Amino acid sequence: MDPLSITTACLGVIGTISRLSIEIPLFISSVRDARKDMDAVLRELTSLTLCLGAIRDDAQKVSFPTTLLAVVQSCGQIAAEILSLLERLKERKSGRIRWSLTEREEVNKLRSSLESHKSCIDVALDMASM
Repeated sequence: MDPLSITTACLGVIGTISRLSIEIPLFISSVRDARKDMDAVLRELTSLTLCLGAIRDDAQKVSFPTTLLAVVQSCGQIAAEILSLLERLKERKSGRIRWSLTEREEVNKLRSSLESHKSCIDVALDMASM
């Protein structure tokens, strides 16, 4: 795999995660019921950022499997979906109600997907260190 493409993908996802990490506390301040769920999302994002940083650093020295690029790009799409969802909820007056009724479950599904993707990245990092 081209080291530049994986490095660029990692940097793009880290940028999206940074924007999301800024948005989460703002969302929590307007929807207090979301604190525990969003705390879990924030922890997952922090862990994912560390993994992506490691991949970015190792990309010049290690040949990662080509499927890793798709996993990294998918992480970016999931983070962007969460960001979009929070921005929509923040703009609506019914954001608190929508959070309780439907969006909490959606965010938790997306967080679970991020966790699964991060596990794949962890495996790639472990294999690279062997």
